[in-house]
Amino acid sequence: VGWPGKVHDARVFKNSPLFAMCCARAFLPVDKSVMISGEHVLPLILGDSAYALSNWLMKPYIDRGNLTPEECSFNIKHSTARVVVENAFRSIGKRLDLKVENACNVIAACCVLHNYCEMQNESFDDKWLNDIYIHAGVCPGDPNQRQNPNAIAIREAIKRVLI
Repeated sequence: VGWPGKVHDARVFKNSPLFAMCCARAFLPVDKSVMISGEHVLPLILGDSAYALSNWLMKPYIDRGNLTPEECSFNIKHSTARVVVENAFRSIGKRLDLKVENACNVIAACCVLHNYCEMQNESFDDKWLNDIYIHAGVCPGDPNQRQNPNAIAIREAIKRVLI
């Protein structure tokens, strides 16, 4: 989208062709729905609290000091899954001097290598994740954004299954 550097990823994403494709359900497969606690759930993208909750993008509950234990547990599980991907991209960026125009090819190559490692049952040492940190701060999304009732129902259904 032409914004390399210190622009928040949520802003870059919202102004990207990928965001428009996700909104139109033209990117994520629509025929891969699963039923979770009575809700049809399509494939999801995990985002941090800066992203807007939608029926295709799952974000944590915003902690204003009144989260239930179940919501806190959901946030921990959500963050654990999201941080793995975030740190993979961070490691790639640190390891390689990437040009923005090569990013898609590098990401595709990394996914191929990851899948190969999975097929070969390569081990993964949890100690490799020691440098991972979980964002403790709250960065709420757009306060003018209306809540999406379907997205809220999907998050609640996922929470019931995870907890």
